[in-house]
Amino acid sequence: MDPLTLALIAFGGSVFSGTSQYKSSKAYASILESEGDQAYYEGLREAMRMREQGDMFISEQGASYLSSGVEIGGSSVVVMAQTKRFIEEEATATERSSLAVKDRAYRNASLKRKEGKASMISSIFGGALNVAGEME
Repeated sequence: MDPLTLALIAFGGSVFSGTSQYKSSKAYASILESEGDQAYYEGLREAMRMREQGDMFISEQGASYLSSGVEIGGSSVVVMAQTKRFIEEEATATERSSLAVKDRAYRNASLKRKEGKASMISSIFGGALNVAGEME
């Protein structure tokens, strides 16, 4: 075979390889986004569970005060309010953390798509330059 024919065959292989890498990177990016979404929603569910358990604990705390003859007022209200605030801070931190994981996953997915596109473009131009070199 003459060098131009070989260069054209190599160009076709290069385009196929670049396109495959691009498709693969898009699929991987979708997986990264899906995992980010899953982590985010698990974080939201965990925060909701923390709040629900916190509310139950505060109710039990109040009932415990009443059963031991302590009036709900003064320092007992302060303790219950502090407990509520601590639970809310923990739940909010869980939500923020899960959002950060989701954001990081989406940034990584975006980078992966860009890498795939760059690889595809590089493969096409590399193959085209190889063909052009054989045409001289």
